[in-house]
Amino acid sequence: RGLGDVYKRQIKGISPKFGKNCFFAESATLIGEVIMGDEVSVWYHSVVRGDVNSIKIGNKVNIQDGAVIHATYKTAKTNIGNNVSIGHNAIVHGCTIDDNVLVGMGSIIMDNSIVGSNSIIAAGSVVTQNTIISPGSIFEGVPPRKIKDIDVNLQRNEIERIAEVAFESAMSRTKKLCSIDKANVLESTELWRNIISEKAKKIIDATGLIVLPGCIAVSYT
Repeated sequence: RGLGDVYKRQIKGISPKFGKNCFFAESATLIGEVIMGDEVSVWYHSVVRGDVNSIKIGNKVNIQDGAVIHATYKTAKTNIGNNVSIGHNAIVHGCTIDDNVLVGMGSIIMDNSIVGSNSIIAAGSVVTQNTIISPGSIFEGVPPRKIKDIDVNLQRNEIERIAEVAFESAMSRTKKLCSIDKANVLESTELWRNIISEKAKKIIDATGLIVLPGCIAVSYT
């Protein structure tokens, strides 16, 4: 898909911004006032829509297939911290999610809620408006109730592991989908400078967002 189809959807002249080593699947949609950190992955059919209020996303955030990130006009921005994994088909709407949080598949987090760090929202849960999720805990249900406390170090390590696996998977898929003649690429554009070896194996160091026919869009700025 073309660059505009993948991410560059302006709202009132504002386009999404993102950091280094980000992955956007072909069918992912990013719109408007969205600011992302480094190593963020947005998977298939996910929507991050900053059209009526801002969305800020930290580093190593994994937004899985079919998830929706939105906000509420004038009243509720969306802020997501670092090392957060948002499960398939989850909805994150006008709320704050602190660092090292796992949002389970199909769960919903509604306006002005705050999810404390090192917490888990169980799959299928609905966190209703203005709910405060205490740090280092597991919440489940509709409305959610606290199941138990969890070891902070254990939870942080697990969330970081999930984020790392998501990033490695994104980079691996990038390499597979973009299996082209690298010599021709390097010859045809000044943006493709070299191919280096890092923890995600072969990562292309560029000065902007690179989109090749039939490939995903990846930022390496």
